[in-house]
Amino acid sequence: MSLPNLPSPTNANVFHLDGYLETYHRLVEKFGHQARIEPGRMELLGWDLEYVCGAALKNFVDQILVRRLDDFTPTRSAPVILDCGANIGFTVLNYKRQFPSARIIAFEPDPQFAPVLRRNLEHNGAVDVQVVEAAVWVQNGEITWFSEGIDGSKIVTEAVAEGNLVQVATIDLAEYITSEIDLIKLDIEGAEYQVIQHLVKQGKLHLVHNMIIECHTLPSDIRQLGAMLELLASAGFQLGVNSMGKWRDLVRQPEIPPNHYGQYFTVAAWRAPIPDDSSVDGFLTLGGVPFLLEKKRGTEKLEFDLRTRSEELAETQHTLDLTRAELARYTRLGKPFRGAIRLINLILDWWQKPQS
Repeated sequence: MSLPNLPSPTNANVFHLDGYLETYHRLVEKFGHQARIEPGRMELLGWDLEYVCGAALKNFVDQILVRRLDDFTPTRSAPVILDCGANIGFTVLNYKRQFPSARIIAFEPDPQFAPVLRRNLEHNGAVDVQVVEAAVWVQNGEITWFSEGIDGSKIVTEAVAEGNLVQVATIDLAEYITSEIDLIKLDIEGAEYQVIQHLVKQGKLHLVHNMIIECHTLPSDIRQLGAMLELLASAGFQLGVNSMGKWRDLVRQPEIPPNHYGQYFTVAAWRAPIPDDSSVDGFLTLGGVPFLLEKKRGTEKLEFDLRTRSEELAETQHTLDLTRAELARYTRLGKPFRGAIRLINLILDWWQKPQS
């Protein structure tokens, strides 16, 4: 069934890719790559945005706007979205820009992020978004929370040697799935496996059309990821698994920082295929901003080399033309010069031929 005039990620982006790359450059120049807590406020791509960690903003631009890892195509004009792990509101604001009539519930338990999330929604006219200051979990209550203050805060279910530990409220996500949900975005730092298993047990997944799940794994225990994929496939979802962050393979095994995961995957789960007119292939963004910047640098270098070579050829041609004109003048002086002139002309003809 065709639904005309539905909002889609493809036609709703108001900034071009070059604008995103320029913004990425500007953020790196301002904040660098080292993540540190330095709250501030700035205009960013049309948003009035408060932030906790400025260096994290470039990751939002790369993952959400360039690679578009959280985008989807709805089948109705007012999609229902559960944004679990809303951070400071970047994904929520992007959804509201694409789908102004969307009904969104944003879950964010971190005591540093939740107030900033509320203010960002207010600054940018997204006051209709419902904010729930609680961690998405398998039951209502309280739980220990490791507050990193950047983008790695998470539920703690076992002893942690050090770090900023606080108690936060939890909600049972199943209680929020009472009717059709167009999208669940799960970025809950390792709790995704228990939550998906809980939703299956509660019989809720048949109400969900699409899911975007950021999965966090350790090399010593990747079985949880496999078990979750099996549950989603059994629930009727088609699946795509895409690696993000640093690769880990037989030649690359970077050290894992304390309280972090070894590898990150994005799992996309959907029931209906993407409409033909909603393809994002034209963005060429599988490698994200680093890939695009490298490609752009390569293109710019090739253009520079071609311009330089063209200028060199033009200068050489100009020198040849002057030489022929001078030879023509000597030709008019008489026979003594004609043999030498003929030889020089042969050399000039050879010079102008393409060299194999």
